[in-house]
Amino acid sequence: HGRRPWWGNRAAMKEVHGIEVNMLTPSIPILYMDVSSCFNEYASQMLQAAMDSGGKADSLYEYVSDPALYKMTRQQFGFREDDVMLARARQPDLHHVRGLGSGKRSTILAVVVALALEKHGQLPELWSLLEGYHLQKNFQELLDEVKRQGANPDSASHKASQPGSGGNSGGGGGGRKSKQRSFVHRAAGVEVQIIGAGKVPVVNMEKGSPFSECASWCLQMITGSLKKADSLFKYVNDKQLMAECRELGFTAEEVFVGELCSDTLQEANGLRAVGVAGKRSVMLSMTLSILMQGHVKLKKFVQEFASYDDTLTKPAWDVFGVAYSDEVAYDYGGDDGASSSYWKFGDGGRKSGGGGGSFGGG
Repeated sequence: HGRRPWWGNRAAMKEVHGIEVNMLTPSIPILYMDVSSCFNEYASQMLQAAMDSGGKADSLYEYVSDPALYKMTRQQFGFREDDVMLARARQPDLHHVRGLGSGKRSTILAVVVALALEKHGQLPELWSLLEGYHLQKNFQELLDEVKRQGANPDSASHKASQPGSGGNSGGGGGGRKSKQRSFVHRAAGVEVQIIGAGKVPVVNMEKGSPFSECASWCLQMITGSLKKADSLFKYVNDKQLMAECRELGFTAEEVFVGELCSDTLQEANGLRAVGVAGKRSVMLSMTLSILMQGHVKLKKFVQEFASYDDTLTKPAWDVFGVAYSDEVAYDYGGDDGASSSYWKFGDGGRKSGGGGGSFGGG
């Protein structure tokens, strides 16, 4: 498989053992870990060992927001806030230990690296784990590169070697091919599957999808909120949905379950949605979930959405139409309906017709 695409200034990232790395500050690493990396399968175990904890890895760190750091990532690497995830160690006396990654596993490993820097490598449980997997030398080489870049950020930002080439293997967020795929709807670089008794969308999204650029805007628009999109939902632990995602072939590290907590569309709060391509895929999935449950009318939402860019009219119908019926008529040819067409969604689709609240509260 080719590499999953990385955005921003990839030339500023140095690759070590399948991990593209740089330092945002002398203590905050920023990582992208390819699925082929020798550390990919062990990120969660490494965090548990580094924290000397028997608890689940998800309980040992938390996602945080820091506008100043996001501004730095944009200035230094060209990454937007939606491109990266910022997390810190959950232990109160280690809240200053933070790392950024392109996805869940990358972020977990970034926190491990930050912790290793904080403790000057004095993490006996971690090194013991790595020794068992014959990875101690590899991790030391990763730390050495991180330290080198932290000590010389100008060189790291401008003279790092080009990362390895490779085409997009599809699935912009690293979701694996399903072991058990009932029906998969694909359109405009977006892949949708439905779980949770037909109520919860699972979204994978390629970096090149037109919706990659406007996922946050979609969620703000459908909720009618002026707040930042990532404040309109929270990450939750849902064992049932996680189990269903595992049946589709995704691992716990690849799955993000979001729950709506909107300040405006409050009647829809509590809806859940799954993304497997990072934060943006959760936002797009949440938009689909709202449509699926009828809180907003599909036609009115798509018309409003497309009014900002008419080139998105057909992609919008193709993607958001998954929220409705086994057979849905969609119109992207203008008011006269001359270019309407049909597409079929497989088992478990919603029936078309009336239902649903009006978009924008009107």
